[in-house]
This record gives sequence, structure tokens and C-alpha cells, in this order.
Amino acid sequence: MKVLTHWDTDGIVSASKLLEVIDVKEVYIPKIGSWRFKAIPPNAFGDVLYVLDYSLPYEDWIEVCKRVKDLIYIDHHPGSKPPCGKTINPALEGEAPPSASIVLSEYFNLPLDWRDAVAIAADLVNPEGNPIWEEIVKKEKLDKEKVKEAAALLNACYRLNDYDCIKKYIFKLKDMTLDELYNDSYLWEKRREVQKRIEELLNKTECEKVNGVKVCKVYGDPSLHNFANALWKRLKEGETIIITIDNERARIYCRGGNRDYTKIIKMLKEMGLEEVGGKVQVCSAYADLKRLDEVLEKILVAR
Repeated sequence: MKVLTHWDTDGIVSASKLLEVIDVKEVYIPKIGSWRFKAIPPNAFGDVLYVLDYSLPYEDWIEVCKRVKDLIYIDHHPGSKPPCGKTINPALEGEAPPSASIVLSEYFNLPLDWRDAVAIAADLVNPEGNPIWEEIVKKEKLDKEKVKEAAALLNACYRLNDYDCIKKYIFKLKDMTLDELYNDSYLWEKRREVQKRIEELLNKTECEKVNGVKVCKVYGDPSLHNFANALWKRLKEGETIIITIDNERARIYCRGGNRDYTKIIKMLKEMGLEEVGGKVQVCSAYADLKRLDEVLEKILVAR
């Protein structure tokens, strides 16, 4: 059996917990920043494949199904249901689990632990008040600030495009405590590098209010797309849109305010944009530069 998991903290935690219940030959990470069939390493195919916290368009699921013996898809994002295998995704039934790790843990009857609290903190940005998160924190007697910082530490791996770092903690996490992760010098080195990059990007970011929405743009090389949600955390002011722009395309990252972003996601998919995804609280998509103004206008109007 093989595992394909998302590159972020929730993906790391989900894969870490899965390793406790199945015998895995290898764990694969898609190309960071891409939610398409072409992003999946070819070696991930040819066996039973678990896909965790990672969604694809329906036409790409078809290609996956052609290349695996069986598929087990575990996620918490709204999207397409694969035409083969087994799908465990409450979001397809209108529910909104705070992390894929929660869905996986419930399916395999695994106890929720500090790792799930870290995964939720990473995905929700502000987990305070989420009943599942609060229950885990209370039961495990966790320091809330350490949990949130641990989420940022693990996310530092993907922000720096460090696939080895992601895989390292997938296999290491199950034998660690929250304090051990929080005090991990290797991850803190990564975190400081990320913090430096965020400050550099903030200095180049320009923001304006458009129809009551804060819209921020920053230019750079393709790696800046990994920092869209980190910039949002620093610049958020109600409904906020972060647009990261390289020489060929732009990433539009929308979050905040009292909006159901699944409606925006549906609209962007109907417009034929690439890499469209998200959930109720957030949406993300890539657009060619020539379509950026059109896409932004559609998002701002559809309120």
C-alpha cells in the first residue's frame, strides 16, 4: 500500500496517524502548490493508494483510478468524488470537519491527540472556539500557544518546498510529544527562514480597499505562492484577498468575512480556472495574468 498526502501540517498529521494502522511501502507528496493529476509522482501508482487531505478535479480522479489497484480517499474539503474505490469525506455530505486528521481518526477509531489539535490549528488559522479543538486541548492539557506555533513549525517545511522535511515528520511525529516538536531545533531553523521571507514579502505588498474588501498584491518568483495564507494572517482585515503574482500566473487567495466560499469556488471552476479549491472558510485558485482583472471583478461582485 502507498500513501499520497497533502504537503501541509494536516497532511503530515493525517499520514502520521495512518501509519499506525496500515503497512505503508512509501509516502508520496504531490508537487507543492498543485492540485492536478500531473502533480502526483508516477511512483505513487501501481498499488492500493490512500489519498489524504488532497482533492482533484473529477477528470483527474479518472486518471488516478486507471493506475491503482484500489483507492481510499480521506478528506475534509468539498470537491469531486472519485469514480472508484472508497471515499471518506463528510464535506461531500455538507459537513465541515476542521481537519482531515479528524476524519481519518474517526474512520479508523483512533483516539484524538495533540497531533489533531496541531492539524486543526493549522487549517483553521484561529482554532479558538472550535469545539473539537477545545475538547482535545482540554483533554490532553495542551498549551494553546504551543499548539498554534507547532502548526507553523510543520508548515515551514512546505513553504520552503522541502519535501524531505515533510516526509521526515510524517514518520517521526508519532513518536514525539508536543513539547518535543515545539523545541525541535531543525524546525525552528526552517521557521526563522520562513519568517524572514514573510517580512521581505510584506515590504513589497501593496493593499487597497475595493468594494469594502481588502485586496493585496505582491510580485515575485513562483515560490511566493506558498506564502499566500501566511500573508493573509498578517494583513487580514475582514474579508481579505491576497494575490501572489509571478511572471506567468497569479494565485488568488480569499478568506475572512462572513462568506460561504464554496459559492466562489463553484463560480471559479465554472470559469475554467486552474487549481481551484478550498472550503467554506477559504478559497484559492490560479489564473493567467491576462485574466486576473476579470477574475478579481467576478469575486468582488459575487458577494
